Amino acid sequence: KNNTTGIKSVYTVYQGHEIMFHVSTALPYSKDNRQQVERKRHIGNDIVCIVFQEMEDDEDDTPSFKPSMLKSHFTHIFALVTFDRRDGSYRLTVFSEESVPLFYPPLPSPPVFR
Repeated sequence: KNNTTGIKSVYTVYQGHEIMFHVSTALPYSKDNRQQVERKRHIGNDIVCIVFQEMEDDEDDTPSFKPSMLKSHFTHIFALVTFDRRDGSYRLTVFSEESVPLFYPPLPSPPVFR
């Protein structure tokens, strides 16, 4: 009604499970709302949060993202995807709450994809 959820979404069905992706940059931005509460409402209520981070040329291999940066009672898993411009590779790091059992597929070691 008030365009608080945006006009576009990414949706799919995978193995019988409906999946809705809340893309933060596609959610409406309000210059009058410093804390962007409407955006946070969607991202903070998701069980899994996928974070994309591009590594700068002068950074070491340690990403600056920490799950504690995003407070949520609902998010149980953070998947951090970092892109390294130096070699065009992607690294996947998964953070989960202690209550989340191990799940498959296992990641290769190191979890780098080209």
